[in-house]
Amino acid sequence: MTEVLRRSRLLMKLMAVLAVFVLVASACGGSDDEGALEVTSSTTTSAPSTTVPAPAATVATSPPTTGAAAFSADDAFSVTDAYFDAFNAGDVDAVFSLFTEDVTFDWFGRRSRADFEMINWFYVGQGTRLTSPECSVNHEVPEEATVHVFCEFETIDSLIPAVGAPAVPTRFTAVISPEGVRRFTFSYLPGQDFLHVGAPFNRWLDQNHPGIREATSFRKWTTVDEAREIGALQAEYAQKWAVYLDENGCGYLEGC
Repeated sequence: MTEVLRRSRLLMKLMAVLAVFVLVASACGGSDDEGALEVTSSTTTSAPSTTVPAPAATVATSPPTTGAAAFSADDAFSVTDAYFDAFNAGDVDAVFSLFTEDVTFDWFGRRSRADFEMINWFYVGQGTRLTSPECSVNHEVPEEATVHVFCEFETIDSLIPAVGAPAVPTRFTAVISPEGVRRFTFSYLPGQDFLHVGAPFNRWLDQNHPGIREATSFRKWTTVDEAREIGALQAEYAQKWAVYLDENGCGYLEGC
């Protein structure tokens, strides 16, 4: 009995030692698993980023300028187009806005800016029109940024449509820059003027309205208002002349 009891106690001790060993082994194994997890967690980090410097900004540079601003034939023709539009609209201010302050005029030999302005107002009163313009470049001076233009056209004043007379071929030459027209010469073509219709009209006025003949004398004006009034008066009597010729069955060239 004592032997059995001794053996039972020994077996219990062995079992206790075995239990302790198992517990220690379990504890060590759990620690390894946790360490593995911790390593896995700490090593799943993203690769270190590298900062790529942004490209340097591109700075636009203008081409170097060489002398005066460019001014082409097309630019000059835009000015001549504007001149014809303004003249035919009777807009004297718009006409003069196309010229530089120091423009040189030659309008049928008259060189004064004031003369040129009064002649324009005379044409406004008459209702004068410039038609069928054809312009070309005479000369380009790139270093001076100027274009020399030559224009031919027809001038139609109040007398021409009234009696069916042909229009008068006219021309101008202009030196045009980016600032405006610097030189302007206006004239009839050689051998062409208004005498073919103006001379018989003046004879009719002398015979029938001598006071009006004096009042409508070209360049009689001294102010822009007088110039416009004289133009309007001539337009009025151009119509009276046309009625007179029609009533008497006469042509404007031979008269009645």
